[in-house]
Amino acid sequence: MPLHLGPVSEKLLREIAQHDTGEAVLFQHAARGRYTLPATGSVFNRATFFPLIGNALADDGGSDHTPVRITAAGRQHLAELNAATTSQHQQPTAENAARPACHAAAGSTRA
Repeated sequence: MPLHLGPVSEKLLREIAQHDTGEAVLFQHAARGRYTLPATGSVFNRATFFPLIGNALADDGGSDHTPVRITAAGRQHLAELNAATTSQHQQPTAENAARPACHAAAGSTRA
């Protein structure tokens, strides 16, 4: 099971992965301890980076002023998240399996 990140940290990791093509991603300082990604206009609180850096999913070089790179562990984490999401969509839940089939066939009437 992949490490659980909050939804905003997961979004941040996905954006870093999408935009880090080998040169890293440079975030710009914004007001009140936030950073913006110029390519998307997304704004993230400073604390959103902590789970990524602390779990070695991304690397900021130890500074708030350097570009951020996704690590191999970060790419692996995203692959695991994507695989888990795919398998959840493909496997019916017990609740859904217990439901009767829909009576939406053409020409059927409701009693």
